[in-house]
Amino acid sequence: MIENYFSLPLFMEVNEKYDLFYEETEKAISSARKDNPTFISKLVNGQRPNFLEFYDLFLKKYIEHCASRYVSESRWSFIKPDTDYEAVIDESWINIDGKGCYQAAHTHPRSIISGTYYHQCDGDEGNLVLYNPIPYIQYGQFPENIYTCGGELPVQIQKGKLVMFPSWLQHRTDCNKTDKERISIAFNISVKEK
Repeated sequence: MIENYFSLPLFMEVNEKYDLFYEETEKAISSARKDNPTFISKLVNGQRPNFLEFYDLFLKKYIEHCASRYVSESRWSFIKPDTDYEAVIDESWINIDGKGCYQAAHTHPRSIISGTYYHQCDGDEGNLVLYNPIPYIQYGQFPENIYTCGGELPVQIQKGKLVMFPSWLQHRTDCNKTDKERISIAFNISVKEK
């Protein structure tokens, strides 16, 4: 019998109500490009911006709701029985990646959950790539499947797709080789008792 261990729960969902978020989010992104460039990733420079909170976007409530589901449906070590928790976005920013742009491999050490929401993309602007957290897997001859996924797991991007993962999980994006912009909203979340 085969038993699989060391699995890692990831949250992935395509927002069926994407159109309801699009216009409000697009206006905020346009405003940030013009008047508030500190919310754009290349200009963050160690600050702790919160784009979603500053513009009071409904998208923030949706992401926090999904993050609360992610915590309650996963087995996080800090969860106490019979205790209610809420997920709170502490930081959020806009990633605008044009042709030739990518996000290098990194983690988010100051939070619990990190993720991204794909606002504008057609799916061919370069995937999100999550690294297998078991680094030694690359040295063995393991069968590649959904449990080992080799060293990297490419996640196909899609308009309205929300992806969340533990903040310690190393990740990056593939290079955007198209003439279109890949626009996503990245965030860090803490989890607190209600």
